[in-house]
Amino acid sequence: MRWSLLLLLLSGCFPHLRPVDPVVSAPADWLGADAPSGRVYDGVQRATDLPVIPVRSFGLDFEEEMLFELGRGDWGMVEIARVRDRQGQPQWFALVSARDGRQVAVVGDPEAERLALSFPVAMHPGALRVVRLASDTHLEYDVAFYLPDGQLLQAHLTAPIQGRPPAQRNGNAMNHGADRLWGVIDLEESNWAQAQVFLDGINVPVRRLVGVLPLAQRLQQVNGGLAWGGVTMHRGMGGAVLSWALDGAAEPIPFVAQGHGDELRLVGRDLIVDHVARFRAVDGGWDGPVELVGIEVWHGATSALDLRFNPALPDLRYPLDREYRSRMVAGVNGQAGYAVGDVRVWADGDRVRVDVVPRAPVWACERAMKNVLEIRPEAWRLRAQIAPELAAAGEGREACAEYAEAVEP
Repeated sequence: MRWSLLLLLLSGCFPHLRPVDPVVSAPADWLGADAPSGRVYDGVQRATDLPVIPVRSFGLDFEEEMLFELGRGDWGMVEIARVRDRQGQPQWFALVSARDGRQVAVVGDPEAERLALSFPVAMHPGALRVVRLASDTHLEYDVAFYLPDGQLLQAHLTAPIQGRPPAQRNGNAMNHGADRLWGVIDLEESNWAQAQVFLDGINVPVRRLVGVLPLAQRLQQVNGGLAWGGVTMHRGMGGAVLSWALDGAAEPIPFVAQGHGDELRLVGRDLIVDHVARFRAVDGGWDGPVELVGIEVWHGATSALDLRFNPALPDLRYPLDREYRSRMVAGVNGQAGYAVGDVRVWADGDRVRVDVVPRAPVWACERAMKNVLEIRPEAWRLRAQIAPELAAAGEGREACAEYAEAVEP
């Protein structure tokens, strides 16, 4: 009964909040036959030897999370998330969203602060503590942490330990992280939870959908996409080192080059995930031009992002001679066609612009990305940001709902 009521509410009153199907049924048809960019490299000198990755990717397999939305105050959705690191140990953080969509990850120890490398939101050391108890049938959380404004949040959460997959699994980013990232979400399963919440010792109600259903759930999901921030590639000990810079703080991630059939892959490992850039040689040799055909993020054995481009993006180590356009398709967790869009590569003075403009789903369309690259012999530098004015082929995010309706080839 509750599940049927939710579907009715989300379909009628919240049409852009409910999960949707993949936006294209045949991603390979959307992309078309594999093709190079069309760039002619004969006689052109490279500006650098370092392969250029023109976007900042992210992805995580959320093993489990509890969420609820506060019924009043400046803060809205609160998600208590658990992920696994490379040693199989749980890492906890709380994603807290302000009413305007700004999102902060609250952590409890310095190790968890390094999650910024895997999930690109601002970090707040809020002394997060989580006690998790599980029986054969139910799960309980006792949670306490300090919000960024200093309030102490305490919550007791309970839910059945077994959920069910939604009929449509391509979840919604709602307004969370709207200034930081775009992504797609594979909702593996969900079920309702009960939440009792206190702020500075005072009971705070949980928001109710249409005044009826408390908005508290347990979820499993995989989330991946592209994000804001700074990236610098330079040579370090034994090869190239990629430094992810967020809010002025950077921690180097070493990348290694690996051959996979007809592809050259750059693979970097952070605390939790593997970042993979997939290149294809234009003339069959790795010493010559290589063009970007895909970006992947792996969290263990889970594909947290699979982003493909066609035609391939030109090798940005060589000066651009004209504008290049490609299509892109994104999937997560083995589910393909969750987002589609366009990529525009062009020279903007002495810099390179790579604009990633999703067409659908609507929440991805609203978050076009502007990527600006400065390429020098010793290093290259990327600055990525959300650019709403680029959305819907330049019409702006207000046009996305209509623009995203028809995307099939």
